Amino acid sequence: MSRENCTLLPMRTLVFLGLSLLLGSALKAQLVTTPSNNANNLVQNVLIGQGVSAFNVTYTGSANTLGSFVNGWMTNLGLDEGIILTSGDLTAAPPPGSPVTAFASTGNLGGSNALLASLIPGYTVNDAAVLEFDFTPESDTIKFRYVFGSEEYPEWVSSSYNDVFGFFVSGPKPFPATGNYVNQNIALIPNTTLPVTIDNINNVSSAYPQYYVDNQGLGGLTIVYDGFTVVLTAWLLVVPCQTYHITIAIGDAGDTAYDSAVFLEKGSFSSSAVEVAVSYNNPYLTIPFAVEGCQKAVISFNTPFPRFDTAWIYIDSIYGTAINGTDYSHIIDSVLIPPGGNAGAIIIDPIIDNITEGIEYIFIDVQTSICSLSDTTLIIPIVDYNRIETVSTPDTLLCGEVLQLITSPTGGAPPYQYIWSPQSGLNNPYSSNPTYTSTAYDTLQFFVEISDSTNCSYAKDSLLAIFRPPPLISFMPDIYEGCDPVTVNFTNNIWPNIQSILWDFGDGQTSTDPNPAHTFSYHPDTATGYRVEVSVVTQEGCETSYAVDHLIKVFNNPLAGFYADPDSTDLKNALIQFNNFSTNDVVAWNWDFGDSLSIDNTSILENPTHEYLEAGIYTIFLEVLTEHGCWDTVSARVKIVEELEDSLIFPNVFTPNGDGVNDYFVIDKLETEHYLGRELLVFNRWGKMVYEASAYVNQWDGAGLPEGTYYYVFRYDFTFLGLTFPKEHSGSVTILR
Repeated sequence: MSRENCTLLPMRTLVFLGLSLLLGSALKAQLVTTPSNNANNLVQNVLIGQGVSAFNVTYTGSANTLGSFVNGWMTNLGLDEGIILTSGDLTAAPPPGSPVTAFASTGNLGGSNALLASLIPGYTVNDAAVLEFDFTPESDTIKFRYVFGSEEYPEWVSSSYNDVFGFFVSGPKPFPATGNYVNQNIALIPNTTLPVTIDNINNVSSAYPQYYVDNQGLGGLTIVYDGFTVVLTAWLLVVPCQTYHITIAIGDAGDTAYDSAVFLEKGSFSSSAVEVAVSYNNPYLTIPFAVEGCQKAVISFNTPFPRFDTAWIYIDSIYGTAINGTDYSHIIDSVLIPPGGNAGAIIIDPIIDNITEGIEYIFIDVQTSICSLSDTTLIIPIVDYNRIETVSTPDTLLCGEVLQLITSPTGGAPPYQYIWSPQSGLNNPYSSNPTYTSTAYDTLQFFVEISDSTNCSYAKDSLLAIFRPPPLISFMPDIYEGCDPVTVNFTNNIWPNIQSILWDFGDGQTSTDPNPAHTFSYHPDTATGYRVEVSVVTQEGCETSYAVDHLIKVFNNPLAGFYADPDSTDLKNALIQFNNFSTNDVVAWNWDFGDSLSIDNTSILENPTHEYLEAGIYTIFLEVLTEHGCWDTVSARVKIVEELEDSLIFPNVFTPNGDGVNDYFVIDKLETEHYLGRELLVFNRWGKMVYEASAYVNQWDGAGLPEGTYYYVFRYDFTFLGLTFPKEHSGSVTILR
């Protein structure tokens, strides 16, 4: 691709290309970059490592040219995470983590930089990104690791386009040199004074191809740049505790196309100061303590890279409630790091004294920085020897053939090792919870030995197991279902002989009778059947239970009901409609109309009709059945009269003398269902009212009145077949005593 073509791609093509690469590369592990405008945070929390303090951080460059990167361990970059500076745009498509087949070329409108221009005379520098800060080293050397990559590779090697970067340091030179470094570039090819450039490291014309990664030739899937360097180290001899200034810069050279970037490894900007840390040597113990006889404390002293000379690290003081040489093996007050080495250690080895002392502490003050007089205080707690304690299966009576052995140790240093004996019959004698299968009903003693991973704690335990035959439960009901209520007789067939038995009938009722009878009632919650459970204890003390779900079914009884329409009529209208309103799943109806003279005296219809041919009072019976044969009956009467007429007969004399014969004024055929609003008024011969009754039902006995003739008025409403007729009848009656 020509440089002109790369800058004239239509926007639509670029967007499509970027999206395609993003979607395709989402399936691969890629470098992830995040732009940031907080340069101080990137320097302090990402770049700076051990032995260096940084301050006065500034950044000059366009937006989105500075940021962080992660996920490098899954790429061929060689660095896991850190800071990235680019001459392009981290937010443009494609991002730096795209496949090499993508193409990063963004002019970000950044300016030039004189320090970069000084490395490549005759070139114009554009799109510069410049990170600067002051720092103070704590030893005589500073170092950091980096990778430089570019889209200029390999087509534009030794051309008029030569993207450039540099690390420029200013500050005092160490003895025996005099004066200061002034923008000393430390981005150099190893063991040379040559700057790292596209023209100096490549696989086309360079003498240093060993430092070049041909990403394009490898078909890289995780880094967009066609080529980049291997991981290189920039370093410089310095004066400890003095202030230096560094300028880290990158830019395009010759035009603004074809992006380049420099990757700075996280935490690698360091000096050979001492870092101290406390660890514990038992990988199975999670507590951060030294433990008597079980876990040692290791105090490690490390420098970020090997020393050129011998280094002694001196401990200022050792004190605390734990006594040196008494509670732990004696330690000296210094640590040696030999030339070429970068680590030393002190071992705290607690002594087992079998005395319960609780937590004791060791305090160690050590100066880790030559630029500061303050000490780092290390705190190492020591705890007592912790023996293994066990909680195992107690001595037990086993009703059956299989025993689960259980032990739950605490203390010591997990994981634990187990040895059970005797081993015959055990499925796994080296498990914490093996099972034993007995071949006879006998008595056995089991033993277990427990040790931990450090062999610093050891325990034994045992248990006695008595094997007895389990009860075999069987029982039988005489019936399994019926209509509410159902009385069931149970018979048990249990072996061996039982000491006690408990029946649970599933309705809240129980029994201790060996062969009980129990009455079950219908309940909608147990429509699928009652659960019956039997629990027994044998004469040898073995307990077990057995239950059968849905064993006894109780069916709901129907509730019979009907009404006759009409329930009273005359022979002219004697066709009666019978309306069933029975409930609870009725499936059959048996009617008896009480009409013995009719050949159609019965019916099996749900809502039948029947015509009566003679007057009379008839009793009708209805029997209903459910699908399970449960039944109920109900009866009612209908009245058939010859014809619809008012047929009252009034007496003209009555004899209220207490002989039980004709003692009341009785109106014959006075039936309350047809005669409503019954009112009787009685007057003497002078027209004075002597008796009055509402809802009269033949109760006047002439009390308090002398013999003689009296006059009456009887008012009433005659009702029949839904019709009502108001009526009045008057006459005279004689009282004789």
